[in-house]
Amino acid sequence: MSDLINKEKVKALCEEFGIADEITEYKKINNGHINSTYTVSTGEKKYVLQMINTSVFTDPDRLMSNIVGVTEHIRKKQAEAGNTDIDRATLRFLPCSTGKYYFCDSDKNCWRMYEFIDDVYTCNIIDSEEVFRNAGIAFGEFQNILADYDASLLTEIIENFHNTASRFNALKKAV
Repeated sequence: MSDLINKEKVKALCEEFGIADEITEYKKINNGHINSTYTVSTGEKKYVLQMINTSVFTDPDRLMSNIVGVTEHIRKKQAEAGNTDIDRATLRFLPCSTGKYYFCDSDKNCWRMYEFIDDVYTCNIIDSEEVFRNAGIAFGEFQNILADYDASLLTEIIENFHNTASRFNALKKAV
Protein backbone atom coordinates (compact mmCIF):
# COMPACT_ATOMS: atom_id res chain seq x y z
CA MET A 1 0.00 0.00 0.00
CA SER A 2 1.78 3.10 -1.20
CA ASP A 3 1.08 6.53 0.24
CA LEU A 4 1.87 8.10 -3.11
CA ILE A 5 -0.14 7.55 -6.24
CA ASN A 6 0.45 8.98 -9.67
CA LYS A 7 -1.86 11.06 -11.84
CA GLU A 8 -2.74 8.09 -14.07
CA LYS A 9 -3.89 6.10 -11.05
CA VAL A 10 -5.92 9.07 -9.76
CA LYS A 11 -7.49 9.50 -13.21
CA ALA A 12 -8.40 5.79 -13.41
CA LEU A 13 -9.92 5.84 -9.92
CA CYS A 14 -11.88 9.00 -10.69
CA GLU A 15 -13.27 7.36 -13.83
CA GLU A 16 -14.38 4.39 -11.71
CA PHE A 17 -16.42 6.86 -9.65
CA GLY A 18 -17.93 8.50 -12.74
CA ILE A 19 -15.65 11.53 -12.89
CA ALA A 20 -14.37 12.02 -16.42
CA ASP A 21 -13.34 15.69 -16.07
CA GLU A 22 -9.68 16.60 -16.38
CA ILE A 23 -7.79 16.43 -13.09
CA THR A 24 -6.20 19.81 -12.47
CA GLU A 25 -4.63 18.94 -9.12
CA TYR A 26 -4.40 16.18 -6.53
CA LYS A 27 -2.57 16.08 -3.25
CA LYS A 28 -2.23 13.94 -0.17
CA ILE A 29 -3.82 15.08 3.08
CA ASN A 30 -1.41 14.27 5.89
CA ASN A 31 -3.52 14.70 9.00
CA GLY A 32 -5.35 11.36 9.03
CA HIS A 33 -4.46 8.42 11.23
CA ILE A 34 -5.93 5.37 9.51
CA ASN A 35 -6.67 5.83 5.80
CA SER A 36 -4.63 7.41 3.00
CA THR A 37 -6.53 10.48 1.85
CA TYR A 38 -6.19 12.75 -1.18
CA THR A 39 -7.99 15.79 -2.50
CA VAL A 40 -8.70 15.76 -6.23
CA SER A 41 -9.63 18.89 -8.15
CA THR A 42 -11.19 18.93 -11.60
CA GLY A 43 -11.42 22.68 -12.03
CA GLU A 44 -14.87 23.51 -10.72
CA LYS A 45 -15.35 20.45 -8.48
CA LYS A 46 -13.25 19.01 -5.70
CA TYR A 47 -13.39 15.51 -4.24
CA VAL A 48 -11.84 13.41 -1.51
CA LEU A 49 -10.34 10.12 -2.66
CA GLN A 50 -9.56 7.78 0.19
CA MET A 51 -7.84 4.42 0.32
CA ILE A 52 -9.56 2.44 3.07
CA ASN A 53 -7.13 0.77 5.45
CA THR A 54 -8.40 -2.80 5.16
CA SER A 55 -6.09 -3.93 7.95
CA VAL A 56 -8.32 -1.90 10.29
CA PHE A 57 -11.59 -2.03 8.34
CA THR A 58 -11.57 -5.62 7.13
CA ASP A 59 -15.07 -5.59 5.62
CA PRO A 60 -15.48 -2.61 3.29
CA ASP A 61 -19.00 -3.76 2.29
CA ARG A 62 -20.28 -3.46 5.85
CA LEU A 63 -18.25 -0.32 6.55
CA MET A 64 -19.63 1.54 3.56
CA SER A 65 -23.14 0.23 4.13
CA ASN A 66 -23.05 1.81 7.60
CA ILE A 67 -21.57 5.10 6.41
CA VAL A 68 -23.82 5.52 3.38
CA GLY A 69 -26.91 4.50 5.35
CA VAL A 70 -26.20 7.07 8.05
CA THR A 71 -25.22 9.89 5.68
CA GLU A 72 -28.23 9.30 3.43
CA HIS A 73 -30.52 9.33 6.49
CA ILE A 74 -29.00 12.64 7.56
CA ARG A 75 -29.33 14.08 4.04
CA LYS A 76 -33.01 13.06 3.96
CA LYS A 77 -33.67 14.64 7.37
CA GLN A 78 -31.87 17.82 6.30
CA ALA A 79 -34.05 18.00 3.17
CA GLU A 80 -37.22 17.46 5.22
CA ALA A 81 -36.14 20.27 7.54
CA GLY A 82 -35.82 22.60 4.55
CA ASN A 83 -32.03 22.81 4.52
CA THR A 84 -31.20 24.12 1.06
CA ASP A 85 -27.48 23.52 1.48
CA ILE A 86 -27.44 19.79 2.25
CA ASP A 87 -24.12 19.30 0.47
CA ARG A 88 -22.48 21.55 3.09
CA ALA A 89 -24.14 19.68 5.95
CA THR A 90 -23.45 16.06 5.05
CA LEU A 91 -21.00 14.01 3.04
CA ARG A 92 -22.13 12.66 -0.30
CA PHE A 93 -20.37 9.45 -1.32
CA LEU A 94 -20.09 8.54 -4.98
CA PRO A 95 -20.90 5.05 -6.21
CA CYS A 96 -18.35 3.40 -8.48
CA SER A 97 -18.99 1.60 -11.76
CA THR A 98 -20.22 -1.53 -9.95
CA GLY A 99 -22.79 0.48 -7.95
CA LYS A 100 -20.90 -0.04 -4.70
CA TYR A 101 -19.59 2.88 -2.70
CA TYR A 102 -16.03 1.63 -2.87
CA PHE A 103 -13.79 0.19 -5.55
CA CYS A 104 -11.07 -2.45 -5.21
CA ASP A 105 -8.20 -1.96 -7.62
CA SER A 106 -5.90 -4.62 -9.12
CA ASP A 107 -3.60 -4.31 -6.06
CA LYS A 108 -6.58 -5.15 -3.80
CA ASN A 109 -6.63 -1.63 -2.37
CA CYS A 110 -10.15 -0.40 -1.61
CA TRP A 111 -11.02 3.19 -2.47
CA ARG A 112 -13.98 5.43 -1.73
CA MET A 113 -14.76 8.90 -2.98
CA TYR A 114 -16.94 11.73 -1.79
CA GLU A 115 -17.52 15.36 -2.61
CA PHE A 116 -15.19 17.77 -0.85
CA ILE A 117 -16.83 20.27 1.51
CA ASP A 118 -15.09 23.66 1.46
CA ASP A 119 -14.42 25.82 4.50
CA VAL A 120 -14.80 23.20 7.21
CA TYR A 121 -12.84 23.06 10.41
CA THR A 122 -11.13 19.80 11.26
CA CYS A 123 -9.65 19.39 14.70
CA ASN A 124 -7.22 16.65 15.72
CA ILE A 125 -6.54 18.06 19.19
CA ILE A 126 -9.02 19.69 21.56
CA ASP A 127 -7.09 22.75 22.72
CA SER A 128 -9.77 25.02 24.13
CA GLU A 129 -13.07 24.97 25.99
CA GLU A 130 -14.80 26.47 22.96
CA VAL A 131 -13.63 23.67 20.66
CA PHE A 132 -14.66 21.07 23.25
CA ARG A 133 -18.10 22.69 23.67
CA ASN A 134 -18.64 22.92 19.91
CA ALA A 135 -17.65 19.27 19.49
CA GLY A 136 -20.21 18.32 22.13
CA ILE A 137 -22.90 20.39 20.44
CA ALA A 138 -22.12 18.83 17.05
CA PHE A 139 -22.15 15.33 18.54
CA GLY A 140 -25.50 16.03 20.23
CA GLU A 141 -26.96 17.27 16.93
CA PHE A 142 -25.61 14.17 15.20
CA GLN A 143 -27.22 11.90 17.82
CA ASN A 144 -30.49 13.83 17.62
CA ILE A 145 -30.77 13.58 13.84
CA LEU A 146 -30.09 9.83 14.06
CA ALA A 147 -32.59 9.21 16.88
CA ASP A 148 -35.08 7.66 14.46
CA TYR A 149 -32.51 5.74 12.40
CA ASP A 150 -33.10 1.98 12.41
CA ALA A 151 -30.03 0.77 14.32
CA SER A 152 -30.67 -2.80 13.13
CA LEU A 153 -29.33 -1.61 9.74
CA LEU A 154 -25.90 -1.05 11.30
CA THR A 155 -23.30 -3.75 11.72
CA GLU A 156 -20.36 -3.79 14.12
CA ILE A 157 -17.17 -3.08 12.19
CA ILE A 158 -14.59 -3.19 14.98
CA GLU A 159 -15.62 -5.36 17.91
CA ASN A 160 -16.51 -3.33 21.02
CA PHE A 161 -15.19 -0.10 19.49
CA HIS A 162 -18.26 1.83 20.63
CA ASN A 163 -18.72 -0.17 23.85
CA THR A 164 -17.77 2.40 26.49
CA ALA A 165 -17.82 -0.05 29.40
CA SER A 166 -15.60 -2.51 27.55
CA ARG A 167 -13.15 0.22 26.54
CA PHE A 168 -13.04 1.64 30.07
CA ASN A 169 -12.39 -1.83 31.53
CA ALA A 170 -9.61 -2.38 29.00
CA LEU A 171 -8.08 0.95 30.03
CA LYS A 172 -8.24 0.03 33.73
CA LYS A 173 -6.67 -3.34 32.99
CA ALA A 174 -3.89 -1.70 30.96
CA VAL A 175 -3.17 0.80 33.74
